[in-house]
Amino acid sequence: MYVRVRRGVALMGLGLLLVSVHAASAQKAGRSDAPSPGPPAALPPGEYSMDSDRVVEAVARGEGPQALAYFERVAAQAEQQGQRLIAARGLQAAALAALDQALFP
Repeated sequence: MYVRVRRGVALMGLGLLLVSVHAASAQKAGRSDAPSPGPPAALPPGEYSMDSDRVVEAVARGEGPQALAYFERVAAQAEQQGQRLIAARGLQAAALAALDQALFP
């Protein structure tokens, strides 16, 4: 019986591996007609982009506390409105800003 369980687990693992490889190759194939990202849009004063690179840049410019407060505010407002994806991105940006400030004061 133990051999059956191990064989079943091994087959499931192999199946998941094959599915993930197929999904990854399909994503790469679909990217050829996607527009290339342009330069970042200018945001109004007091607002920050939630892109990881832009978060790190804001902290490097010395705007870490302001960016952190902005990301926490955006996340709280989005969560109240039921926009979970925006709330998650805001919390991720807030965590990155806090970590970057702690590591590189």
